[in-house]
Amino acid sequence: MAKAIVLTGITTTGTPHLGNYVGAIRPAIAASKNENVVPFYFLADSPA
Repeated sequence: MAKAIVLTGITTTGTPHLGNYVGAIRPAIAASKNENVVPFYFLADSPA
C-alpha cells in the first residue's frame, strides 16, 4: 500500500493559540506517529 503524504504549515510568529494547536500542531503530531503517512512540515512566516 502506498503511503499518504501530508503537508502541514505551522506559524512561527506570535503565541500559539487554540486554533493553531487544533488546526496544525495536533494533526502534525498525529501524522508523525502514523506509519502509513509521510509527513512534511514547513514554518510559515509572512511579513506583514
